[in-house]
Amino acid sequence: MSTTLLESETIYTGFAKENHPLLKLIEIKKQMAAEKVSVDRSKFLPTIAAFGKYELYPEYLSAIEPRWAVGVSLNLNLFNGLQDKANLQSSKLLEKEIGYIEQDASSKINLLVQKQYRASENSAERFRRGATSLELAEENLRLNEKRFDTGLGTSLEVVDARLMLEKNKIELKTSLYEYYKNFCQLLETSGKPEDFLRIWLMQGEKIK
Repeated sequence: MSTTLLESETIYTGFAKENHPLLKLIEIKKQMAAEKVSVDRSKFLPTIAAFGKYELYPEYLSAIEPRWAVGVSLNLNLFNGLQDKANLQSSKLLEKEIGYIEQDASSKINLLVQKQYRASENSAERFRRGATSLELAEENLRLNEKRFDTGLGTSLEVVDARLMLEKNKIELKTSLYEYYKNFCQLLETSGKPEDFLRIWLMQGEKIK
């Protein structure tokens, strides 16, 4: 139990940046806002269109109709009450606001990853200390039972040793539960909740 299932904190921070549902949603909104800015900006540009035609059946044409024709048209809206300018400014403000929201969300998610990572590390450390304490409690019970069998100890000492052993077992299971709970939350924040199934199916109550 010298190591845990945890990888480095930067890996989970990277996973969260790439996979967190909130950040993905913000990214979609950000792209939509950028597209709207492009559309509103394009309204200040002229609309150019080219056309052409060729008549396959000239016998149906009148005397003044040409058999073929090509041309270019240009359309430019010079004034519409400054509505296009207002729309463009509004779109830019929305794009900037979404950028601020993205920065704030990323910062808070990074802090949450740090908090959950530390909680996972601490509970793993408690588990390791609890495993050592359990071994000592088992040895203590064995010694007290041996002392009692030889008449050098009392039944009360044996009972106390058994209670201490049960206490250590409960604390060990509690720290193990806390570890998996914190680790599950860390994976969820990282956008990788499905990875917990692999961990949950691992056999044994030990952190490898």
